[in-house]
Amino acid sequence: TDGWINASQEIPPGSGVRGLFQPTSDTSHHGTTSLRYARSDGGFMTLLSPSIQFEPGRTYQARFWIKGLGDRALVRWSQNGVAVGDWLALGLPQDEWREMITPPWTPVAGASDLRVLITLYSTTERSCAAYLDSLQVEEAPSTHWQLGGIPRAATALEAVVFPTNSWTNVF
Repeated sequence: TDGWINASQEIPPGSGVRGLFQPTSDTSHHGTTSLRYARSDGGFMTLLSPSIQFEPGRTYQARFWIKGLGDRALVRWSQNGVAVGDWLALGLPQDEWREMITPPWTPVAGASDLRVLITLYSTTERSCAAYLDSLQVEEAPSTHWQLGGIPRAATALEAVVFPTNSWTNVF
C-alpha cells in the first residue's frame, strides 16, 4: 500500500471512513500478494496509484490486473491531482483476473504528479471488494500505418495501433 492514496468518499461525510485497503495473500495474479479494497456501505471507491516517474511529451499507458465483487471499474489518468484523458470502463469480473490497460496519456510541461486513478462502483447489494495486482506503467510506442485504397477527396486517414495485446478503437 506504499504510495497509494485512498481517495474514496467518506461515509458518513467527515467520518474518515473510506473503505478497507490492505495487502493480502488470499489471492494474487502474479507473485504471492495483491491489494484488496473493500467497502459495504454503497459508496464508490477511488484509489490513486503511487506517483509515476515520467518525462513530459512522452506517451504512457498503465496496465494492471483486477477482479472482485462490484458493478464496474473505471480507470483514468490523474495529472497534478486532476483527472485527465479518457476513461476505460469495464465490468468487474468476480471469478477471474482481467487486465485493464489505460488509454494513452501524454503529460505536458508543468506536470509534476502523474498517477493512475481507479474508481470502483458497488453492486446493487451495496458491497464492493476488488483485488488489484501487477501495476505497470510503460511508454506507449505507437506504430503508424496508412489504410490502402484511393481516397475520394484530397485527404488521408491515419490510424495508430498501440501494441497492448488487446484491441482498441483507433479511429
